[in-house]
Amino acid sequence: MERYKKYRTIQKASYIVFFLYLLILALSNFSFNGNVEYIPYFIIIPFVVYCITMITTEILIYKEREAFFDTKQSQLSKTNLRNDRIDTPTLSKI
Repeated sequence: MERYKKYRTIQKASYIVFFLYLLILALSNFSFNGNVEYIPYFIIIPFVVYCITMITTEILIYKEREAFFDTKQSQLSKTNLRNDRIDTPTLSKI
């Protein structure tokens, strides 16, 4: 999990920023001067940005994990193919 620490840090930071923004928005006294049709955008747009950030980091983690296991598996399969042929018991060896 040390390999994905930078992505997890991005996720934690975006989580903290988004919910602090919502907390500030909820606790402060904003006056929108009668323009109430714009109020939902103060919640929807940051939420969409938060979701995009989370999805992007999950995709990056998945790709990095997949690339790591693919290289690891190919290294193991190359050595195992040679060793399996030698160590495989057959009827003639029994």
